[in-house]
Amino acid sequence: MHNEIQQPAVDSREQWLNLLDKYGVGLPKSLRAVEVSGGVVQATVGEPPGRIALEGLPASVLMFNVSPVQRLRQTREGRAFISDMLSGEMTLLARGIPSGWSWNSVCDRLDVAFPPTFLVTARAWMSWTDTLSAMSNWK
Repeated sequence: MHNEIQQPAVDSREQWLNLLDKYGVGLPKSLRAVEVSGGVVQATVGEPPGRIALEGLPASVLMFNVSPVQRLRQTREGRAFISDMLSGEMTLLARGIPSGWSWNSVCDRLDVAFPPTFLVTARAWMSWTDTLSAMSNWK
C-alpha cells in the first residue's frame, strides 16, 4: 500500500494557501497534502472562518468535515445550499463546476480529490461485484 503514495503534494498545498490568501482567509494551523494514485488527499486543521470562490476544478473533491458542527454555505449554478455539517459528514464538489464556499467557524477537514476515471472504475467494479453476488444467489 505504501507504494501507492507518490510524494507530498507541494503544488496542491501551495495552490490552496494562495487561494486562502487571495480571499483574505488566514492560514490554517496545519495543512498536509499527499498525492495518491492519481489524486490528492489534504488534511487541514484550524482553518479560520472565511469565504472563497473556486473555478471549475479538473478533479472532483470529497470533503469530510472533522470539526464539530460547521455551518457551511455553498453556491453553484445560481443556487445556494446551507447546512450544519456534523463531524464525519461529507459533501462532494463535482469537477468542472464553479462554486462559492463560506464557513462560520474554525474548520478541520479532510479533502480527497480524485480524477473522473475513479468513479467510472468504481462503478464498473461495483457492477461486476453486483453481478457476481447475483450469480451466487442462483440455484
